[in-house]
Amino acid sequence: WRREQLLGRTPPNVGWRAVRDDGSDLCAETYPSMVALATGSVVAGTQIGVFNPLLERMQWIRVTAIPIRAEHGRPSGVYTIFENVSDMKRLEAELNQSQKMEALGRLAGGIAHDFNNRLTVLMAYATVLEEQLEGHPALQHVIEMGGAAARGAELTRQLLAFSRRTPAAATPVDLRE
Repeated sequence: WRREQLLGRTPPNVGWRAVRDDGSDLCAETYPSMVALATGSVVAGTQIGVFNPLLERMQWIRVTAIPIRAEHGRPSGVYTIFENVSDMKRLEAELNQSQKMEALGRLAGGIAHDFNNRLTVLMAYATVLEEQLEGHPALQHVIEMGGAAARGAELTRQLLAFSRRTPAAATPVDLRE
């Protein structure tokens, strides 16, 4: 914007849409510059999101508004300082996402560990039953049960590796099998 386009206009007059951190609209009376003008007090560090119609995107800014005193002591204008904090806001969001993923990894690790304990018991009982049912028609079912428990244990091993951030060990696979 050129200076003459902005003089005497408020942000809504130039097509900007300002929002609070929670996404709710910021009305013109609560803009930091308007508050500083109305109260005569400095308004420092207010963070707002502004939809910039020239860029067609939301930008986050930190606003400081300093009233200009006229001879009679009342504010006659406001110095307004805008600091673009969009990158900082994006980095905060990335950090929050990273922390969520870390918590998810810890949860997956806890569940996998507990589940693995249960599968170990199933595999042990399947082994004992295989020995006792040799020649019995139900033996094949017990073998399948043990195999399913072993595959589940492999899955939990992968979950535990994910939760510990350790690379999974590569193992060769014979495709003919």
